[in-house]
Amino acid sequence: MPLRVLVVDDEVDYATALVARLRRRGFTADAVFSGADAVTRVRTGATDVLLLDLKMPGMDGLATLRAVRQAAPRVRVIVLTGHGTVAS
Repeated sequence: MPLRVLVVDDEVDYATALVARLRRRGFTADAVFSGADAVTRVRTGATDVLLLDLKMPGMDGLATLRAVRQAAPRVRVIVLTGHGTVAS
C-alpha cells in the first residue's frame, strides 16, 4: 500500500505541483491549504506523512505541528519551508 502524503501549504500552485509529482512516483497524495484543514484531515486517519510549510496565515506550521502531534502522534511530519530559521 503506498504511503499517504498530505501536503500542507498556503501556496496553491506549489502544493498542487508537489502533489502531482508525488502521485507520479506512486504515492497517494493530496493537498490542503491551511493548518486547520490539515488537522481536520489528519484526524480521519488517512495520512501517513505530512509535508508541512511553516509560514502560513492563520494557524502557522508550528501551531499545526503541535495540533497534529496531539491528534495523530504517529503521523510523520517533514517541514518544507523557504522561510525557516534556526530557532524554528
